[in-house]
Parts: sequence; C-alpha cells; structure tokens
Amino acid sequence: MSEEPIVKQTENNQPTGGFNVHPENINRNGRPKKGLALTDIMREMFQENEAIPKAIVGKLLQMAANGDIAAIREVLDRIEGKPIQPNVEMGEDKMTELLHIYKPEKLSQ
Repeated sequence: MSEEPIVKQTENNQPTGGFNVHPENINRNGRPKKGLALTDIMREMFQENEAIPKAIVGKLLQMAANGDIAAIREVLDRIEGKPIQPNVEMGEDKMTELLHIYKPEKLSQ
C-alpha cells in the first residue's frame, strides 16, 4: 500500500489548498498594532474605571451562585486552574505524580 500525502501538491510542488485556493483569507493587515487590540482597549478601560472589573466579577459570582454551569466552571477554573490532561505516552507513575491521585491506604485492624 502506498500512502498518499496529506497535502496534495501540483507538479511544481505548490500546494493545491490553503491560500492558493482562498486568497481572500490572507490577513494582509497583519496583527493589530499595540493599543488597537481588543485586549488593550479593555485593559485601558479597566485601569480608568476600577468599578468595571469588580462589577464583572460580581456578576460572574452571582451567576455561579444561581447555578449557571458555565459561570461555575469559569470560577473554578480561575480558582483551582484547569485540570492537567494526561498524555497517553506518559507512564502511570508520572501521571499519578502530576494528577495528585489520592490512593487511600488500607486501614490496619
């Protein structure tokens, strides 16, 4: 059996997909300049008005308290951090060490 390449190419080794097929997807302006990105604008707003972040956190906590699963997940991810995803190639000892798996000891009688 012969394996076919994942990306098909033309005779002159040019890929047939991607930007060759859809040049309209090229971001000709590049990454936004510093200060024009949404994150920069939000940071500036937060620095100007300290009540905004407090209001957002308050609303998130209120939604979590009312049982909104997405809000609960967000709060827990911020407090505890996201869980580590085990790697299949990782040994069981390493996984146990990273995941801090609780293994109860047998009670002596």
